[in-house]
This record gives sequence, structure tokens and C-alpha cells, in this order.
Amino acid sequence: MPGTYFLDHHDREVLAVLERGPLYGYLIMEALRLRAGEELDLPTGGLYPILRRLERLGYVRSAWVALDGRHRRTYELTEMGRQAHVR
Repeated sequence: MPGTYFLDHHDREVLAVLERGPLYGYLIMEALRLRAGEELDLPTGGLYPILRRLERLGYVRSAWVALDGRHRRTYELTEMGRQAHVR
């Protein structure tokens, strides 16, 4: 249920990256690497479960878009995601 989930460190980092605007998975991971430097403790495959959970809880929404001739799923913050990130 939205509002009752405790956002952990990885959740908050993803929300912070998405504050810049819509991004697809690879770019989210690259932004997380830049933020963390050598200290990123999130395996590449760990990002998508976080994104799905944040979407299910209403913090993030996704859409398929055509970029560079390829369809990519982009993720962006919802209003609830923006508010959660500010806290």
C-alpha cells in the first residue's frame, strides 16, 4: 500500500537520479555509478526489481518510447515519488 513502505538506500538513490527527468534502465544505472563512484553496491540486475517495486507503490511510472530506433522503457517520478524524495 502506498505510503506504508519504508524506502531503503537504493530506493532513495533511484528516486534522486529520476529527479532529473525520465530515463531508461541503462542510463539510470550509469547515473547511480556516477553518484556512488567505486562504492556502488547494486548489481546491474538489482535495478529492475527496485524500479518495478517503486512503480507498483506509485513512486515511479514507466512508458515504452522509441529512442534511436529502439523501444526502451523509460521511468519517471510521480508526484508521490517527488514528495518521497524530498523527505
